[in-house]
Amino acid sequence: MHNDITSQSRWVITNEAETRATILSGIADEKEFYRRSSIIDFLDVKGKTVLDFGCGVGRISKRVIERGAKKYIGVDWSHTMLEQARKIHAGIEVIEFIQNDGDKIPVGDVSVDIVVAELVLQHNSKEASLTIFNEVIRVLKENGQFIGNIPRDGTFVGGFSEGEIRQIFTGFSLKYFEDPTVIWYLQLILEKVKQ
Repeated sequence: MHNDITSQSRWVITNEAETRATILSGIADEKEFYRRSSIIDFLDVKGKTVLDFGCGVGRISKRVIERGAKKYIGVDWSHTMLEQARKIHAGIEVIEFIQNDGDKIPVGDVSVDIVVAELVLQHNSKEASLTIFNEVIRVLKENGQFIGNIPRDGTFVGGFSEGEIRQIFTGFSLKYFEDPTVIWYLQLILEKVKQ
């Protein structure tokens, strides 16, 4: 069982221009931005619904669909980022973008195969992360996967210890995936195991 909390928006970084600059810093052009490696490149997405929490402009959306995903749902709190994402992906019916801060993601219970929170959890308070985790647990199907990043600075996901993550995600298997192209983060995979 997981903890259930009611919360308000609690983002650590709230300035949209600063967030965009952080995301795009050091990237030469838009094509390079979309070519960057993602853990999603190593997962089987064929026929699956993928929810990208903290999607920004939808960096992984095209790759997810090209690799056979049934549907891509991008969720972000930033109206500006989502406005740009909708322009970039206009006319692609299997790609949807939703503005939401994670308190109650507007998708059905047990309706998503994979939830990705790539390069986003470190921007949340511990309370906000717990709310997001509760939503991940709610929306994931049996055998669904939650993929996040762990900063290599000794902290764990969203400020939680590994023990706390294991307690919150009771009934999930925990795996690590190391991508040699990503030197600052270790990828974390939590899989919802059939009970």
